[in-house]
Amino acid sequence: MELRDRDCRPRRGTATMCPGPVTPAQGFSLEQVRMIANLHMWQEVQYNEASRVIAFTQVVSDGEGTRCPSRINVYYTTRCVGTVIQHPRRERRTQMFRKNCTYEEMEAIFINPRVHTGKGYYERENVPAVATRRAEEVDREEANWIADCLRLELQDVEGHIAEMTACRDEFKRRLNAIEQAERKRQEAEAEKKRQAERVEAEKKRQAAEKKRQEEQKGLRRERGLYAHAYTFHNEDVNENFDESVSCIAMGDRATLMVYDHGGYSYTEGMPTGLYNKLHHRGANQPKPTYVAMGSMDRWYVRYDSGVSQWNNVPNSLTDAESYSAGMPGFRPGP
Repeated sequence: MELRDRDCRPRRGTATMCPGPVTPAQGFSLEQVRMIANLHMWQEVQYNEASRVIAFTQVVSDGEGTRCPSRINVYYTTRCVGTVIQHPRRERRTQMFRKNCTYEEMEAIFINPRVHTGKGYYERENVPAVATRRAEEVDREEANWIADCLRLELQDVEGHIAEMTACRDEFKRRLNAIEQAERKRQEAEAEKKRQAERVEAEKKRQAAEKKRQEEQKGLRRERGLYAHAYTFHNEDVNENFDESVSCIAMGDRATLMVYDHGGYSYTEGMPTGLYNKLHHRGANQPKPTYVAMGSMDRWYVRYDSGVSQWNNVPNSLTDAESYSAGMPGFRPGP
C-alpha cells in the first residue's frame, strides 16, 4: 500500500550533496549517489552494472533502541530507492521501494531509511502489496515501473546465483585437488612402507639363506669336504681322467691325478710317504695343486697355500726351491 510522505527534508544541521532536481528522463549520477551515501556513513557493498543497481549497508536504530543492519538499494537509471530494514512492530525485516525519487528524497532516505516519501510501497513475502489490488485500480505507468523494478531485482538475484554457483564450482575444484593430492600422498607413503617391508623381508631371507649355507658348510666340514677315489689298476686311469684334472704325475708303477677341487685319484704303487701326506690331511688343510713323482721313492707336492713338501730330492734342487720360495713354508719330507 502507498504511504504518505511525512518528512523528506534532511535532518537539521546535516549538509546536503543534492545537485538539484532531476527530470523523469534522467537517472541518478553514480558519483552523486556514492558521495551522498559516503557523507551519511553508508558503506557500499554491491555494484551491478548489468542490473543498474548500487547497494549500501549501515547499522541503524529500529526506533526502540535496538540497532539492526539495514540496506539501501539505489536503481540509479529508474531513480528507484529500496530499503531493507527491521520493522519496529514486526518480527521480520521489511522492504520498501520509492519510485521516481529526487536527489533530496534519496538523501532523506540515507539520513533516515524509515522516512516516507509518498512514493513507496511495501513488499511482503516477495509479493508487492500493489499486486493485490484490483487490476482496474492500478495505474498502467506504475505497473510498468514496478515490473521494471522486479526485472532488475530478478537480474540481481540471478547474478548472485551465478556468482555463488561459480564460487561453489571453484571451491569444489580446489577441494577435489586437495583431496586428490592427499590421496596421492597417502598412496606414496603406503607404497614406500610396502617397499621398506619388501626390503626388510629380503634382508631376512638373505640372512636366513646365509645362515643355512653356513650351517650346511659346517656339516660338510664335519664329514669332510672332499671324497678321494683311487684307481687300483692302470686301466682305470682312462675312466677317471676328465677336464677337471689339473695335474697328473707318473713314477715307477704309479699314476696320480689331482683335480681342480683339490681331490685326487691314484693307482697302486704310489710312494708311501706321498700317500700319507695326501691321505691324512685334515678337511680344512691346504689342497694339493701340483704333484711330481720319480724313481727311488722320490716325490714332490705343492699346496694352494704355497707350502711344498718333498722326499729324496737332491740338495741342489732343495736349495733352489727354498731360495725361489723365500725359505718359509718349505718342509722336507720324512
